[in-house]
Amino acid sequence: MAHPFVSVPLGFSVMGTRTLWWGGCAWDSFALPLLLKDEPDVLVATRCPACDTPHA
Repeated sequence: MAHPFVSVPLGFSVMGTRTLWWGGCAWDSFALPLLLKDEPDVLVATRCPACDTPHA
């Protein structure tokens, strides 16, 4: 891990225009858009571990 980035899918994805990144936790995934200055839009998404409901 190189916080907030991780190289394995840990359940917190951040999708840019052409690239998918993974955050190590919810806090990391919300920090990624602040570090990705060249990305005009990003989508942070995950699923609830209890009920599998998607959240974005």
